[in-house]
Amino acid sequence: AGSLEGGHRVRDFFARDFPRTFRRTWRYTATAFAVFMIFAAIGFIGTKWDVEFSEIVGIDAGWRVTRTEAGVRWWEELNEANQIGGAFIMANNISVMFQAFAYGALFGVGTLYAMAFNGAHIGAVLALTYRAGYGNELLTFMSAHGVIELSCIFLAGGAGLLIGSAMLLPADLSRLDALRLRGREAIQLIVGCVPLLVLAGIIEGFISPAPVSPIYKVSIAVTTGVALYSYLALAGREDAKENFQ
Repeated sequence: AGSLEGGHRVRDFFARDFPRTFRRTWRYTATAFAVFMIFAAIGFIGTKWDVEFSEIVGIDAGWRVTRTEAGVRWWEELNEANQIGGAFIMANNISVMFQAFAYGALFGVGTLYAMAFNGAHIGAVLALTYRAGYGNELLTFMSAHGVIELSCIFLAGGAGLLIGSAMLLPADLSRLDALRLRGREAIQLIVGCVPLLVLAGIIEGFISPAPVSPIYKVSIAVTTGVALYSYLALAGREDAKENFQ
């Protein structure tokens, strides 16, 4: 009976609670997305203009020379050990997600920094590959898993901003009550992302580096993107009148 009840709770969480929480708190996720994309553009433009700009956003000059400037398709190395690579990617993605969430305790400033830094870093890496003439290949690699992976990072950023907002702007609640309320919602966002990141890690470890047609990888990106956001937008609506924040 206990295991059956637990199974029902898990089912209800993913069928109802997680997507509803996303819809109530979507503005926080959108803020994290906007910060990430703005700094991704800065990282890309700055590095495209001056290659040394990449060092400002954490890219080692030695890595740049031996990897991107040498034309190394480093992601293809995953094909040599897919299972190990996939497991490492999952662990790394979950670590980044929890980091973005935990930094919310610094009044949300830490989360904003994490979004800005990661955005600028990815933008700079992409610019380096375009300078070296194979940027489209990196984009193709990123496409299959990127929609799910980046969406989870944005959701984690939104969760961190929920924590920060409870500390800075508790509205009519005490800070403690605001932390309880928004903290519960933030944790729901994080828990909901864990299986999504596992899926993204599997795709990144096995499908993204595979020598298959780019159309196949892009079709996976489109399919997973439509499925994910249809689920987040529609699941759990049938029996609830929702309140949006």
